Amino acid sequence: MTAPGVSLLPALSGATFPAPSIPGLSDDEQRLVTGLSAKLTFLSTQMLIRDAYYNGAQRLANLGISIPPQLAGVRTVVDWPRVVVDKLVERLVVDGFRLPDATDIDTELQEHWEANDLNAEFPLCLIDALVFGRGYMIVGSPDEPGDSPLVTCESPLNMTVAWDPRTRRIRDAYQAYEVEGVFRSVLYTPDQTIHMSRDSSTGGGPWQIDDRDQHGFGEPPVVRFVNRARTAAREGRSEITPAVMNTTDAACRSLLGMEIAREVYAIPRLAILGADESDYQDPTGQPKTAIQMAMTKILALERDEDGNLPTLQQLTAFDPSVFTKIIDQHAQLMASHTGYPPSYFGLTSTANPASADAIRVSENGIVAAAVMKQNQFGSPLQAVMRLVWRFANGGAQVPAEMKRLKADWEPAATPTPAATTDSLFKQAQMGAIPPTSDVTLKALGWNAVDRARLEVDRKVDVGAQVLAELATSLQAKEARTDITVARDINPQAAKATVNPATGNVESPAAPAAG
Repeated sequence: MTAPGVSLLPALSGATFPAPSIPGLSDDEQRLVTGLSAKLTFLSTQMLIRDAYYNGAQRLANLGISIPPQLAGVRTVVDWPRVVVDKLVERLVVDGFRLPDATDIDTELQEHWEANDLNAEFPLCLIDALVFGRGYMIVGSPDEPGDSPLVTCESPLNMTVAWDPRTRRIRDAYQAYEVEGVFRSVLYTPDQTIHMSRDSSTGGGPWQIDDRDQHGFGEPPVVRFVNRARTAAREGRSEITPAVMNTTDAACRSLLGMEIAREVYAIPRLAILGADESDYQDPTGQPKTAIQMAMTKILALERDEDGNLPTLQQLTAFDPSVFTKIIDQHAQLMASHTGYPPSYFGLTSTANPASADAIRVSENGIVAAAVMKQNQFGSPLQAVMRLVWRFANGGAQVPAEMKRLKADWEPAATPTPAATTDSLFKQAQMGAIPPTSDVTLKALGWNAVDRARLEVDRKVDVGAQVLAELATSLQAKEARTDITVARDINPQAAKATVNPATGNVESPAAPAAG
């Protein structure tokens, strides 16, 4: 069974979904295709709105009150929805997988993880789950026998599933995508995978079944990563909540107001009292334009018929702090919505820099959220690796110990090497933890690859130390043999000794002359 290729275009129009009737499908299969394709179309609308906010491409409604027509096309972007998602993804880093009672990560699963470059690919699934409320991963057979099973991350814009809330497992899954003008769809059932296609280059021909892969796994090779699920909303919800979207829109409008004010009030305004109409005309008698009047560096005005000069007054210049204070209020609102530090949204203080403890306290909210996400996404991630194991072992049933597999995440908190090292050193001194334990090294910040290298280096160092001690022992033994032979020949050698540090024979010093 081969996992489908990377989806190039989201299946958003009805043309990309299978027709109501596909030759070769059973009635149950046809109902699944029709129902899941309709579900995908329904969910796509809300997902595209969140995607626009994440990309900073949402459309801001023009109220038509304070925005001049000339500036209606000006667009401002506040990138807070991306910050809400990306700052959380940065703290969701997988270090490996541990079997029960194992002291370090499983090397076989780590090889499959690295073969699929999942250190780079898995964050894409996390971003989808946090933006859209759900993400998907598919496991399939490798292209070449003997290679690692193929694991791909798929877009929720192209995929949906039928979920069983009782067993908390996927019953069936459906995917629709387009590759080089060919519409393709895949139906995943517990025992087989059905590939279908339609070539749009031929004028929209009929759908046809390309392949039926009878894998007999008893489960679809699809895993869903759902975010913020509820009992009545198993499809999950986005981290880009209505509160986040509303606050972002308000900040965009405030920033747009500041842009408009900058354009209108960038040049100081003057009020002229008592001026004649001719003062606003050029030498040819034509009225001066507004920009000519505004950019005039020297105003030459004549006295009126009574000999009085016009009065000039400069109006108060525009103060942008009016808008910046409003934007700061929006940033504080965003921090309260998310629990993130206000500095993530550009809100800084002019006071002294915060201490390290104060920074850690301010990050308690995002650290707690990251730990919750690790627990939430750990179960589906373990399901992915169990599927990988099955594909790598010819479809064999998962052993009991593999069912207790646990994902090993890197610490979500901001690392503090000095404080952590001091704490672990004291715990090792009192005998609470082994100083070279894999758990200790992980707490010190070493990743799985570095810990494995350190383990090899420790074994090499121990081996070298044993060889050195053995060599010293052999030298001492040879020296003792030499002393025994020497004593038989020369009684004076009876007082010779062996230096335990060097293994050399040392004779007693001759007595000094009286």
